[in-house]
Amino acid sequence: MKLSVSNWCVQRSLRAGLSTNRDFIDLCASLGADAELVYMLFADRAEKEDVRAYMRGKGVKAACFSGGNDFVSAEPAEREAAAEKVKEAIDDAVFFESGLCRVFSGNVKEGISYEQGRDWIIEGFRKVMPYAEEKKVTLVLENHGLFAGKSDQIRHIIESVGSDYLRAVTDTGNFMLVNEDPFEAVQKVNEYVAHVHFKDFIEVQSGTYTSVNGTQYNGTVIGEGEVPLKEIIGFLSKKKFEGYISLEYEGDGEDVYEETKQSFLRLKEMIQ
Repeated sequence: MKLSVSNWCVQRSLRAGLSTNRDFIDLCASLGADAELVYMLFADRAEKEDVRAYMRGKGVKAACFSGGNDFVSAEPAEREAAAEKVKEAIDDAVFFESGLCRVFSGNVKEGISYEQGRDWIIEGFRKVMPYAEEKKVTLVLENHGLFAGKSDQIRHIIESVGSDYLRAVTDTGNFMLVNEDPFEAVQKVNEYVAHVHFKDFIEVQSGTYTSVNGTQYNGTVIGEGEVPLKEIIGFLSKKKFEGYISLEYEGDGEDVYEETKQSFLRLKEMIQ
């Protein structure tokens, strides 16, 4: 297993202008970790060029480039635009010299059934797979939302698209938002897992995230929540997983850099 840290861990600091992506890369270098990069945390192409050069100087590799797309729309033009977003994210993965690109399925819309939305998602990925295959970038579909939140939904989409360049990124926290046990879910999609988002959630009275049954959660430092992370790490180790375990801290503490560091050190302890 290889270790990386997502700049989403420090997104509150980046968005508030309290730090830069260079600061984030410094953090990765100090931890001996590679970096996962999220599309919305870059201002423009110039910043991407600067960060790529800075990463090379620091010896930090890009584990994955995370894009954002939504194939669920009744408008063909919007579905086509979503496909173009995926292609742009593939290009960014190539630019950062990563062979992985995180993708989404789509969000629930009023008047669109689950079956129709699922079919548009499958159609959308079938359209972009030739481009991913040409660029040799594997798309990793995140368990996120109601169209691809559960392990069986992820499996269905991947198997329906039928390309070795579409695999899964299992988010250890997101499964809880659809009331699926994360440990059981990882086992169910194991054969398709190419990337892992490693996070912890804790149940609260009023939180940032709401599961489908109304339970409220907040992100927290690794090891302080309710996700069975040690069991997941043990399973992946047993299966000789060789991809990235990418830390994605989503807590609301005051110092996101320190909490990200604490989370990463706990992740290393779990692996050892």
